[in-house]
Amino acid sequence: MSCNVMQVTLACSRFRLHIMQISWHAEWKDKFIYSHISIAGAWGGSLQIIRLLASGKIVGYNMNQYRILLPPSSLREMQRSFTSSTFLFPNYNVWSKDEVFATVSDKNYTLKSVEEFFQDINYEVGWYQYQNTAYLLGNFKAPNVAIHCIYGYGIETPELFQWSSLWFPDYQPHTTYGDGDGTVNRRSLEACKKWIGKNGGKKISTYAIKDGEHVEIMSREPVIELIKNIVLMNS
Repeated sequence: MSCNVMQVTLACSRFRLHIMQISWHAEWKDKFIYSHISIAGAWGGSLQIIRLLASGKIVGYNMNQYRILLPPSSLREMQRSFTSSTFLFPNYNVWSKDEVFATVSDKNYTLKSVEEFFQDINYEVGWYQYQNTAYLLGNFKAPNVAIHCIYGYGIETPELFQWSSLWFPDYQPHTTYGDGDGTVNRRSLEACKKWIGKNGGKKISTYAIKDGEHVEIMSREPVIELIKNIVLMNS
């Protein structure tokens, strides 16, 4: 920070997690951070990451038409190597530890069986990556910083993955969809609401954008104007 001026920080998607982990625990937070703008923040992770780690995924909304030319499994090794992938694993602050996120025939996977999940997809290194990132946010304590939470909703977003034993883990699963921005589930996008009334007197403002896709939302004119207004209001 420079000139001893309070700042408005901005982060999108997974980078919001890094901002929260690094900056909000620093002693100078109250002195230098006026407010934080989160765009499409995956506060509690994303169920999408389950399929990516198990079978690979062509990144991008509505990209299934390219699966013949570029099988998702061919991208899997590279995608697994990104430690940020396990950082986006569904978080226990948002998902129940008993909630099923994937099935293989009659076998269910929950947050209680994450280690077994990584063993079964033949990626045991993932378990160690998960242990390094799963508890970094602790109990999701309010940051005591004014938050502007901008996110999309109204787009089908993966919620449950089901494989047959013959197709697991190398082939794409049957997918059940719920609400979200196409990448991040709505409950994760809205997790910032948990801080309302618990944020040290600092305001939590939420802005839900109908049909705001995870990446596309950042180029929407109303969102750009909203960000400008927030920055000008706090300058």
